Amino acid sequence: MTYFGNVFSGSHDDGDISHSVDTKAWLSTSKALPENSNILEALATVQPRLDFTVSSRKSYFHTAEGKLKEATSKRMIVRDDTEVELHAASDGYVPIQNEEAFAPLQVLQNEHGARLNALGQLRDGKVVWAHLTLPESMGSVQVKNGEDRVIANHILARTAHDGTSRLCYSLIPFESIHCSNQLAAFAAGVDTEWKVSHTKNAESALKKATQVFGQFNENFAGFVQILQQLEDVPMTTNEFIEFSARWLQAIKGSPGKSAKDSDRVQRAIEKREEEIELLTEYFENGINCYGRTRGDAYQAVTEHMTHGRERAREARGADGLTTTQRERLFGALTMGKGRADTSQALRMLRTN
Repeated sequence: MTYFGNVFSGSHDDGDISHSVDTKAWLSTSKALPENSNILEALATVQPRLDFTVSSRKSYFHTAEGKLKEATSKRMIVRDDTEVELHAASDGYVPIQNEEAFAPLQVLQNEHGARLNALGQLRDGKVVWAHLTLPESMGSVQVKNGEDRVIANHILARTAHDGTSRLCYSLIPFESIHCSNQLAAFAAGVDTEWKVSHTKNAESALKKATQVFGQFNENFAGFVQILQQLEDVPMTTNEFIEFSARWLQAIKGSPGKSAKDSDRVQRAIEKREEEIELLTEYFENGINCYGRTRGDAYQAVTEHMTHGRERAREARGADGLTTTQRERLFGALTMGKGRADTSQALRMLRTN
């Protein structure tokens, strides 16, 4: 994964700075973007450059007789600067260039003072993403210890050239002075995304994106209210342990359900118990967690989703996550199952 990021003020485990995306959790290296970077200019100036284009090209196959024949139902999506094949697409697939995908974010910068925090790519450019902060949209959640939990509104934009997803703009509320736990904190039951399909209608959908961002700000206020409601409901450690067991059951099923012998079933049960213990540690002593409320429970889930896998490996004396594993984890939390699992926790905390 290639990543370029600015730094926030605040504290962090690695020293006296905090990155917009936690380098300890995600990355082996990071590079700073110039302050107040223009997103379209940044695409062209970072190394490796992210302003590359992709094109739809004819595809061919060898017949049984060894002749080369053009395929009529599939075309190849190719990265133009490296000539690397990214995707075998249907004939109606319309590529969306990186500059087209991120142009609406330039409007956010110009009209609303949005700050570009990070740019990155996954799988050698098959996915390109950007992360911005909307400074005028801040929320405050009062926590039980008398301090306020400051929540900022962020936008994550990601475009895929490999057919894995549509172009997507997502609202991401998270605490601005801490690391990236809240990248997974998508609001359950709140409209937080605007997606653009790779079709002939993409151009008109992109023009509507900036209008949708205004609605995001309204939805952000609703999410802050949800967090306050969680913070106002007490939760004991025993209640959290029971919640953790139900949540893990909901997202993973029964431990050892596919095991073929009793020893493996027992190991799976023990592993589940260890995961609940780790979650409980986050609940009582995690970042900005005090072990008192459902708000702390939600914080514990986000920290576990972000850091739990690597910390579990460290506890076993195993090596840390590889770059590929970090890349997969980042993709899962922001675009895949990890995001859905965290939303599941939020729904359970709100309804039970």
